[in-house]
Amino acid sequence: CGKDSVGAICGLIFNKGTIEDSNNINSFVSGTGNYVGGVCGRNYDGTIANCENTGNVSNVGYIGGICGANLGLVKKCRNSGNITGTGKYVGGVCGSNGGKLETSYNTGDVKGVDYVGGVCGYQSGGSVDSCYNTGNVTSTGDDVGGVCGYQSGSTSNCYSTGSVTSEKTGAI
Repeated sequence: CGKDSVGAICGLIFNKGTIEDSNNINSFVSGTGNYVGGVCGRNYDGTIANCENTGNVSNVGYIGGICGANLGLVKKCRNSGNITGTGKYVGGVCGSNGGKLETSYNTGDVKGVDYVGGVCGYQSGGSVDSCYNTGNVTSTGDDVGGVCGYQSGSTSNCYSTGSVTSEKTGAI
């Protein structure tokens, strides 16, 4: 448990750092501020590859099964833990994405307020490619979707089979 930039493996990736072939198996990860992930809290410009989270993750905002916020590269990652946010930017893989999110998936349930998605809660300027969600996605606010809650970038070859529940549905 911590406040900002909390992850089971790493709180913050900077200077093109890499987390590869690393797993958080059934450990609960929580924070009281922003940027909490099952593997990494915040990825500025690094790479998270072939990582897995099976533990439940909870936080206020910017929360994801793999990474709370991504501006780098997340690829070949998987989350099966349940993700619960009491604020904005909640996603099964990444809470927010402005980088590249590729060939990753979520099977856990995702719950939040605004900008809630099965793969990515808030997608702005980045890309989401070949990702999927099978978990249920629930929002008490606006902008929720099976893949992305809010979409303002590139999304391709993605799908969701989980249920989506909210007052308003997102772009995808």
